[in-house]
Amino acid sequence: MSKNKENFLSTAYVAFGGNIGNVQETYHLAKKMMKDVSGVESVVSAKLYQTTPVSPVEQPNYLNTVFEVKTSLSIFEFFKTLQVIEIKLGKIPKSKHNPRKVDLDLLLFDCERVDEKDLTVPHPRMWDRLFVLIPLLDLTEHIPLFGSVRERVQVLQWVKNHEEVSQWAEEKL
Repeated sequence: MSKNKENFLSTAYVAFGGNIGNVQETYHLAKKMMKDVSGVESVVSAKLYQTTPVSPVEQPNYLNTVFEVKTSLSIFEFFKTLQVIEIKLGKIPKSKHNPRKVDLDLLLFDCERVDEKDLTVPHPRMWDRLFVLIPLLDLTEHIPLFGSVRERVQVLQWVKNHEEVSQWAEEKL
């Protein structure tokens, strides 16, 4: 069931990542596909970042970012929409450590909390991943009920000096 479109828009944060194929093109397509969804009012992107894989499997670096999406869809409608977009962009179910063409993870949806088999919001590992938090910091400094993104990034950078996150040089977005 959709929320009242005239009166209420939810704010969702969606992590984007990929390291197979033309990831920059996949990024643009994902953003366009989200914008074209009925019930999505706006899609704003953080900068693109190149990141080292957090995986025991040797693979290319990732491109990562976070989208801020304003939507009248419910959390479950929006999550299903993200899954459809991933499939249309060529996502193939694989183990979590393998390279991937696209990954769209629903990080936050307003202040909602969900803990179900296929969906956990807030994303259970987002606060431990610089490749999520640094782009999220481009969009917002504070998450209601969750605290300061900047403070969490500073702590993680101190603890995780092995995880490399750098702004993607080709910023023709």
